[in-house]
Amino acid sequence: MHSLKAYLMKIRLKQVSREIAALGPIYSIIVLFVLTLFIKVAAVSLITLNSQLTFCLIWSILLLTIHFSRKDIPFLKRTQKNEFIFLLSDYILLSVIPISLLIYCHGFVAALLIIMVITTICVIPPIQKSQIKTNSEIKFIPDYLPEWKSGIRKVNKYIFLSLILLAIIASPLPYFSLFICWLLTAIITGFYQIFEPRDQLRFHHASPKKYLNSKIKNGIKYYLLLVTPIIIAYTIMHHNQLIISFAALSLFLILLAFTIISKYAYYQPVATTGPHQIYLTIGLISFIIPFMVPVPFVLTLTHYRKAIKRLTPYFYDSAK
Repeated sequence: MHSLKAYLMKIRLKQVSREIAALGPIYSIIVLFVLTLFIKVAAVSLITLNSQLTFCLIWSILLLTIHFSRKDIPFLKRTQKNEFIFLLSDYILLSVIPISLLIYCHGFVAALLIIMVITTICVIPPIQKSQIKTNSEIKFIPDYLPEWKSGIRKVNKYIFLSLILLAIIASPLPYFSLFICWLLTAIITGFYQIFEPRDQLRFHHASPKKYLNSKIKNGIKYYLLLVTPIIIAYTIMHHNQLIISFAALSLFLILLAFTIISKYAYYQPVATTGPHQIYLTIGLISFIIPFMVPVPFVLTLTHYRKAIKRLTPYFYDSAK
């Protein structure tokens, strides 16, 4: 029994180290920066009982989302007499930062509520596959967005959708929903980091310019479909920040367009990564540093023609 417990804990540590290694140094720095920023903003915002209870509700929804998306619970049930302990330890470790933040801000009631929620979640049985439609796990993503399908398959659609719900629920909090929009933008731009095979490009019998414009248009259209409800909810709750909301949305759209353009500006069919990942990091950081805000827009203009030129040899009518 004890050896199995030690083995499961060892697996957890290996999973964490594998995820960190998969992120790479650049994205690890971004995640660390985002986490630090989140802690600072939360420490300032969680000064009232209402904000603490709202934070408790938001975190509870995230924990429920994680619980229902887990696939290892049946394994724990088969190998352990009491899987409750393992689930409890997982969720407590996951909630260390939120609980510590609440205690630091004297939100003892909210912290206690999170612990009670964790205890309750551990006894909720997971949704069986027969209870949900599994024939098309990412059916809500259209076929003309293969990058999104692949990306959401990796990120987990439940976590992705819970962030959208989280941003809408948390719209009364100043700037929090915009921060979630920034986080969603960072996740979505990550979908475009892998170069598709050359044959996938040649499948589209169109000019490079039409293909690139189609990629940008489709990406922005679906991005707006997901993010617009968040912006509307936030604007309703903070009508005096209408200009800020519109400016933030415009910058997010520019960053998404630049991500797609830079991908094809450095397109290499045999490569898996390229310099565009560094530019993406610069674009994401530019939202935090005021004098760097115009950088994504300038880079978009300078890389558009380069992307078309780079794509030209891979299209059938490139000589026309």
